Amino acid sequence: FKKGCYTGQEIVARMQYLGKLKRRTYRIIIEDAKPPKQGVEIYSSSDDKLVGSVLSAAPADGKSSEVLAILHEEQADATSFIIDGETTAVRIADLPYTLTTD
Repeated sequence: FKKGCYTGQEIVARMQYLGKLKRRTYRIIIEDAKPPKQGVEIYSSSDDKLVGSVLSAAPADGKSSEVLAILHEEQADATSFIIDGETTAVRIADLPYTLTTD
C-alpha cells in the first residue's frame, strides 16, 4: 500500500486502517414489474432516512424486478424501502458470487 493522490483514496485508506466499509452492494428483489431507474435514491421505510441508491435494475419475471443497490450495511435485514416515493416490499437476495471475509 502506498499513500498517494488518486480516485478512491479515502475508501482504500478506510479499508486498510478501519477494516470495513459503511456501504455494500446488495441484490434486491422488489415486487413491482416496473424497475426503478438508475440513480434513484432509496429511503428507510421506518424513519425516511436516505440509506442508498439504485445502481441498476431490470424486470425479472413479469411480476418483480431485480435491483443492484448500494445500501448502508445496517439495512441488510430490511423488508421494505421507499423507492421512487413509494413504500415497496423487498427481499434481499444473495449476490451471484461469494465474498470472502478475513
